Amino acid sequence: MSDASHQPYDDAFKAAVAREPRAFFALLGVDVTGPVELVSLRGAASLDLDYAAWVPVATGRALFHVEFIRSPNAKSPIDVITWHAVIARREGAPVRTIVALLADGPRHGFTSPLRHGALSLDVTILRLRDCPGLAESPELAELALLTVPRRRRAETLVVASETLGRQGRLDQLQTLLELARALKMGSSKIKKLERHMSGLLQQAEERGIGIGVEKGIGIGVEKGRVSLALSLLRSWGVPTNTDTERALAEMTEAELAAVLASARAGESIVGTPDLVPAGPP
Repeated sequence: MSDASHQPYDDAFKAAVAREPRAFFALLGVDVTGPVELVSLRGAASLDLDYAAWVPVATGRALFHVEFIRSPNAKSPIDVITWHAVIARREGAPVRTIVALLADGPRHGFTSPLRHGALSLDVTILRLRDCPGLAESPELAELALLTVPRRRRAETLVVASETLGRQGRLDQLQTLLELARALKMGSSKIKKLERHMSGLLQQAEERGIGIGVEKGIGIGVEKGRVSLALSLLRSWGVPTNTDTERALAEMTEAELAAVLASARAGESIVGTPDLVPAGPP
């Protein structure tokens, strides 16, 4: 998307594909079988390429170029053809180009093969409209706003925000808020989403503090258990060192209780691996 006014949409798709390449390519109808390797586009930034990557598929490794276009115009075909050529030359391999048209983007005769003068390029053109279940998919829910017609944006915003909220995906919620603003969805809907996000942030903070306290208590209990066991062993004349401490920390409650019972009864526990220092030869 070369139009600066489309930057929020551009950024949303780029972030989503970088974060969830498998889910994203599934949306495009491509079954990914392994890790995706991004193609470096350094030096080509002025071309405003959207996305290029080596993608493992059932038949091997394929080079993909994806462009997200909201409103195709007379310049769009030559732009896509140029970007396709740049990637093919850099990678020295055939390129499969996919043009993803967003929900409200009219086609304006935008069909494959793309033509510009004597140039022609076969591409896959997908219209991302009413993608089933996208708003309920945590991986890509924030993109749902861009794949539904205007009349369905309000309900989609609610479903997507609830999906992301349940998962605690605050970065994606922020993207959803930015898209709602870019689509001029109305101040009341945006304020409602902002309040929802504020509540989720507070819950996340409280949950984080709770987890930290619980973890701290757990660590304290574990250290206290080992420290107490070491003190008891020493009081009963059992020699200890750092190996003893490590061995005690790895024991279950039952194993530790058995060792302490033996030591208190005056029984030898030298045979317990790593528990007490070996005696002189």
